[in-house]
Amino acid sequence: MNLYYSTSPTTNKLNTEILRIPLFQSAELDDNRDGFTDRLELGIQMPLTPAECIYSLNSVVYFDVKFETIAKYEFDAVSYINFESTSCIAKVDIDGDLLLRQT
Repeated sequence: MNLYYSTSPTTNKLNTEILRIPLFQSAELDDNRDGFTDRLELGIQMPLTPAECIYSLNSVVYFDVKFETIAKYEFDAVSYINFESTSCIAKVDIDGDLLLRQT
């Protein structure tokens, strides 16, 4: 069985037979208190019936990135996450970094 959710209503309409609305939380964190976001935390809780179990997770997260200090940059970034397990997944923590490389 597959479950699906997107923040795009149009895409959700294409997947109504497997659509499940999760509890979604996000927070922008400024660890060094300089007025700029240093970290983005996302929390997703998928409602399941007692008979359901999750064995894999696929996620695509899109970011709208803006730098405006020394030079002005604005671009879109994407993060793809794939996690699989042989046993039921109760919780998955994933850390990553957004790196900008200019040549």
